Amino acid sequence: MPTTEEQISRHWGYADATLKALRDRGLRPTPELYHVWFIYFAAENPEILRVIDAVNASGDDLAEDTLLQLYYRYIFDRQAADFLQRGMEDFSQVVENSDECLTSARNNIRSYGELLKSSLGTLRAHKDVGPVMGEIVDQTEDMKSTIDNLHVRLDGYLNRVVLLQRELEQTRERSYTDGLTRVSNRMHFEEQLSQLAKEYDSSEDAEPFCVMMV
Repeated sequence: MPTTEEQISRHWGYADATLKALRDRGLRPTPELYHVWFIYFAAENPEILRVIDAVNASGDDLAEDTLLQLYYRYIFDRQAADFLQRGMEDFSQVVENSDECLTSARNNIRSYGELLKSSLGTLRAHKDVGPVMGEIVDQTEDMKSTIDNLHVRLDGYLNRVVLLQRELEQTRERSYTDGLTRVSNRMHFEEQLSQLAKEYDSSEDAEPFCVMMV
């Protein structure tokens, strides 16, 4: 387990290598390009490593468009999904906390209403006070009804949040893996499969292939 100092030193090394790569290739030091190269030197994404290493091995120049495609395909999409997931979790927590507050308020109002009702019998003997207390009790009942209605609406919101969280997780799973083979990086899998199909169609003596070749 590396120490904090070692981790900081390692990250500065990645940062230096990233800036050098941008400078040596005449690339703009934009956040997107910086992020791709930093991920490359940190070896945090195998697909980014594979593409950049393949281009370097071919001797071709690594175009800015290629790097931007890597960013939006393997970094931005997952960051956006993770951000939405965190947002949904935070919103769900807010709803739960609000629900707890309303539950407490409803209980307090109910207790207050019961207290007023128990006192009303004694106060009814006083003609000037009885009508006033009766009105207070009515208003308390109205407040309790309002809180109950809010409770029902919050329950509905919470159920919708749970459903959205489930749908988001399913969407993320479909974007990361192939439904048939469960292979990671589904988009790359489909690209490779399409490429094999094109080679098969264009060749006169092509050999049959299967998904295990991808």
